[in-house]
Parts: sequence; C-alpha cells; structure tokens
Amino acid sequence: MKFGRSQKSFDKQYMRDWLKANNWDAENPTPIPTDVINTTRNKYIEAFEKITEKKF
Repeated sequence: MKFGRSQKSFDKQYMRDWLKANNWDAENPTPIPTDVINTTRNKYIEAFEKITEKKF
C-alpha cells in the first residue's frame, strides 16, 4: 500500500479514468483503443484468478 497514491484497482476504474482523461462522450462516442480494452480485461482476469485461485 502506498499512501497518497492511487491503489491498484481490479475494477473498471481504469476505464473510467481513461474515459474522463480523454473527454469521452457517450452521446458522440469515439472508439476506445484496443490496449485500453485489453488492460481493463486483464484486470478482471487477474481479480478472478486471485479470488478463485483458478486460472481463467
């Protein structure tokens, strides 16, 4: 744990942060880069594996 810094998240906060930083607009959406989608996906897989102690 690092005080004063964002902690590692295993949820969609990474995606929310990217959307906000890029002024993404749901009314006029632009494509989300593949690397952002893959990073979000990998966070969920990592969380699954930590919780279940099983390979995804």
